[in-house]
Amino acid sequence: MSKIKAGIRRGMADAYHRTGQFRRRLRGKVVILAYHRVLSGGDLAGSYVPPGMYVHADVFDAQMRFVKEHFEVLGLAQLLEHWTDGSLDEAKRYCVVTFDDGWRDNYLHAYPVLRRLGLPATIFLATRFVGTDEWFWPEKLAFILLNRSEGPTPRDDNRKWSRTEVEMEIDRWKGMRSTDIERGLGELIRKRGTSLPRERVIMSWDEVAEMSRHGISFGSHSQTHAILTRAAAEDVDRELRGSLRELRERQVNCLPVFCYPNGSYSEEIIDQVRAAGYLAAVCSDSGVEARAPGNLFALRRVGIHNDVSETMPLFAFRLAGLDETLHRHVASRRRDARLMTA
Repeated sequence: MSKIKAGIRRGMADAYHRTGQFRRRLRGKVVILAYHRVLSGGDLAGSYVPPGMYVHADVFDAQMRFVKEHFEVLGLAQLLEHWTDGSLDEAKRYCVVTFDDGWRDNYLHAYPVLRRLGLPATIFLATRFVGTDEWFWPEKLAFILLNRSEGPTPRDDNRKWSRTEVEMEIDRWKGMRSTDIERGLGELIRKRGTSLPRERVIMSWDEVAEMSRHGISFGSHSQTHAILTRAAAEDVDRELRGSLRELRERQVNCLPVFCYPNGSYSEEIIDQVRAAGYLAAVCSDSGVEARAPGNLFALRRVGIHNDVSETMPLFAFRLAGLDETLHRHVASRRRDARLMTA
């Protein structure tokens, strides 16, 4: 986001927050928050994390205090029960807190805040990664490209990548099949002479068990975080059923709700999710839900990350859906300008 655009947005958010209109705008609505990582300053100093993937720990603390003050915070299981019996109150604002992937920092930094405030949350786990020192492929790719070998490697294979270039490369790789991604990572490691660190970044089953005893539920994010729309039907079924089976066998606070890796889904995938025994599914489509869900297997969420929500006015602005409104307005103005000059 450019500095000018960010400054305009911040000014609009401050003015909007002073009016208190977000409370009226969200009355009778359900805001499902989507987080990934919650990091300290030390965490950020020691590694590269894309801006859209994290909030600072102190910002998360402030956000949770904000939602506790202004919303009735529900567990996702409670929300599904309310939808089943039609008991949501049109006069109230509701909020559900969710996390994708199962990062260990959720346990280290988010869980203490949630427990202290008495707030429920749901974490969607890619079950094959839990308790291992395995990394997701985007983190592997970023590390390889940002850390050059000191050894004699071909110049073209060992050039310095900027963080912007790395983000663009990750987006490009998202269009590849899982087998091609693994092959590509292996080739890069060989060419650049880079060794991946063996560091656990995903929570352990013991940590999952502890959180399960204190208000945190766990849903499925598949087994391997595979992008299901690029997988064969039998592989999709294995990812869906295998992850749910492992959550149940571990006897943790399992909630049979699915979260689509990368937010990618289709009607065919939805049919498979339903057939695998899930009660609902969340996606990355932006928006809020109402007294009845728009699509129980494509529940909309509001993605939260630091660069768009680091202050409470910015946070309220985003919860109210005004980021999307602003984006549509700017896009419309640009479209009109192009038509006028055509």
